[in-house]
Amino acid sequence: MNKNTLRAFINNSSPLLGLTEKNGNIGEHRGTQSFRTKIFSSSVKLCVTLWLLILLVLLASCAEPSPLFGTWADNRGNTFSFFDDNTFSARVTRAGFSAVNYEGNYTVLLNALTLDCTNIELRIVTEWDIRGNILYLNWISSESEAMSLTLFKISN
Repeated sequence: MNKNTLRAFINNSSPLLGLTEKNGNIGEHRGTQSFRTKIFSSSVKLCVTLWLLILLVLLASCAEPSPLFGTWADNRGNTFSFFDDNTFSARVTRAGFSAVNYEGNYTVLLNALTLDCTNIELRIVTEWDIRGNILYLNWISSESEAMSLTLFKISN
């Protein structure tokens, strides 16, 4: 194959190969990337994006709900219900007094539980611990009386 035949072949196939003849140099690229490089880089980007999306979905599906979710009660009539929208309701009975109902929002930071009661302007910050199906909680009533509660999970 002589040089003129090679030039004719490249000029006829240049739309497919992305090659041109400039200043007598055969085989220079038209743009900064060849057609194959563009296809490869876009397919690699697509593949990486899909893998990242799959990984994100797997991580999101592995997240466990808070162990606080559900209803907790003891044999003295105290009940606490924690819901997945970060709200709670509680009925706490103090010795010698009638039961008081509390409702509001809660936040958890490690083992600290903050209860913002909306029906009684009260904020309670306490520590909590769950061992098995038992919730240990220090409750501070609206009269600033501290009570240690041991509650058993009765429903999810």
